[in-house]
Amino acid sequence: MKRLAVTLVMLVAAPAAAQEGPRFCPNRPSLDTSTCTTDPGRVLAEVSGIDWQRDDADGTRQDTLLFGDAQLRTGIDSRTEVQIGWTPLAQVRTHASDGSVDTVTGVGDVRLGLRRNLHNPDGSGTSLALEGFVTLPTGRHDIGAGDWSEIGRAHV
Repeated sequence: MKRLAVTLVMLVAAPAAAQEGPRFCPNRPSLDTSTCTTDPGRVLAEVSGIDWQRDDADGTRQDTLLFGDAQLRTGIDSRTEVQIGWTPLAQVRTHASDGSVDTVTGVGDVRLGLRRNLHNPDGSGTSLALEGFVTLPTGRHDIGAGDWSEIGRAHV
């Protein structure tokens, strides 16, 4: 009886284990951008609690804090996804060599993007994707880019 139960469990579990789930291909955490695209009709939300960046140059130090930096990605076909990103709160502190500190707080820019995978959209093996995006200047001075910008790039 015990063998029969084990056999039945294995027969029921085998098809479930063989089925593939939805693609999960986050951009975070990563040192580079993924080539993987989100499944059609699925929405992937990537949100960070706090991001911190420090930049030391020419006798000054700049600390940038991003709170709730978010990106939504959704697949529109098996190889293409659209993206929207936004930082709801950012703070930039600049420490000058004379000891003074300048602080700017506000929202960040909005980023709209499109990623098209040309080979292996699930990110397996060697994969190739093209990505273009435009930045809408919604951020405050020193936090945002200050102007419209667009860029395209290839990822391997």
